[in-house]
Amino acid sequence: MNRWRVLVCLIVVLAVLVIGLSGVLPQRPSLFGPRFIRGADEPGLSGLRGGLPLSPPMILPAAHILGNVGTLLAEFAFGMVLLYLLPRHIQHMAKAVSLGWRRLLRDLALGLAIVILLAAVGLLSAFSLRTFPLPFIVLGLLFIVASAGMVAIALAMGRGLLQRAGWYRQRPLLGLALGTVIISAFGVIPVLGDVVLALVLLTGAGVAVATHFGTDGPWTLNELVEDVTA
Repeated sequence: MNRWRVLVCLIVVLAVLVIGLSGVLPQRPSLFGPRFIRGADEPGLSGLRGGLPLSPPMILPAAHILGNVGTLLAEFAFGMVLLYLLPRHIQHMAKAVSLGWRRLLRDLALGLAIVILLAAVGLLSAFSLRTFPLPFIVLGLLFIVASAGMVAIALAMGRGLLQRAGWYRQRPLLGLALGTVIISAFGVIPVLGDVVLALVLLTGAGVAVATHFGTDGPWTLNELVEDVTA
């Protein structure tokens, strides 16, 4: 067994352990992933908090684990649907991700610029009743685009590791599964998980826009130029 196979096995074991131990990890409010009320097992706390019933101490860790596993399965199912619906688009984005760290940093910067631009659009839209719903629509589109980019990142990550280990054998779903497990394992870590997921989503948005949403074509208005020659 070569060192890449050992590394892949170690990564999978560590990821599963992190997700499995997520129920006993310290919990705090964060941006992404399932959130449950913490504190039922604290001394002097019982009854209701914030209008929601507190769970028994033994049920709460299990709820965290089930929530994280459910999030993992949902992310994999979403990625699998995209692979079947848009295989060529995801392939182009995954290839862009595999071009190296400089390309990833450029895509991250592009994703951050997109967020700043959309935030400015949302701020300007708030001044008019006619454009007031626009920020919510733009936010939804941004989340879809970033999620598609995150699927490409997960595929590229898992596929790259499996290819080095000699286990890929043209099975993109296996690569997607490995990449999704790695990202989900980072996502359950308090504080660090939010930072990692934010960076992945920003990079995913940048990848999607840089590759023209996976078409790998240039951003141009040539399609709108009509041929007016007689």
